[in-house]
Amino acid sequence: MAAPPLRIAMLAPPWISVPPPGYGGVESVVSALTEALVARGHAVTLFCAPDSRSSARVRILLDESHADEIERSLYESDHVSRAFAEIDRGPSDPGFDVVHDHCGFTALAMADRLDVPLVHTLHGPFTASTAAFYAHHGHKATVVAISRAQLASAPAALEAVGVIPNPIDVGAWPLREHKDDYLLWVGRMIAEKGPHRAIAVAREARVPLVLAGVIQFGQQAFFDREIAPHIDGDRVRYFGEVTGAVKRSLFAGARALLMPIRWEEPLGWS
Repeated sequence: MAAPPLRIAMLAPPWISVPPPGYGGVESVVSALTEALVARGHAVTLFCAPDSRSSARVRILLDESHADEIERSLYESDHVSRAFAEIDRGPSDPGFDVVHDHCGFTALAMADRLDVPLVHTLHGPFTASTAAFYAHHGHKATVVAISRAQLASAPAALEAVGVIPNPIDVGAWPLREHKDDYLLWVGRMIAEKGPHRAIAVAREARVPLVLAGVIQFGQQAFFDREIAPHIDGDRVRYFGEVTGAVKRSLFAGARALLMPIRWEEPLGWS
């Protein structure tokens, strides 16, 4: 006998719309997961940033998106508190069976205030500060890692349910067996993501490079110093922030994808 459909509150971050217009890894994950759950017959309410679109019931709580103020506690706490007010109607009027939180830290820290169980997906790497946070608050929800490597670096006090990798709609990404003559780097313009190292690799390999990615607040100086002087429209081309069909086409046509990162990537494939 099939299990009855669930009433799910999907809690996205307040920074960027779902699906994202360009940059927005967490928002892409939330969109794919939400659409798949709706397709399976579950009743999903998506709490998200303005301009979001979904086949789920969409609840926009703040007046503006805050893409240039990511992780600003003022907006995260405002967003989460408004969502909690709608989610937790009390045991006499349960509106949801479960909350799936992708929002950051606020919802997990306050999860023991809810009567509805909360699942929290880990979207970032563990640092000394975040490890201490999860060691103290992790017991308040069911915590899910997105890779074994990420889970291995978790604090011992964190009781995680296991590993569930981020979803992707493989059918939406075209396969091209015959590639064009360029290497591809996609990401945020920060040193940890390594666009300057990608330029050095491409130069050493004598293969043209395409750079694609958003320049977020505070990243312009790095771009102007380390990236802009190498852009010549031939050996190094910069496409800016890409999305949709353009992004998928760049991936499909590249000879190789460069990921010269210098941080503990939480997703990984291990």
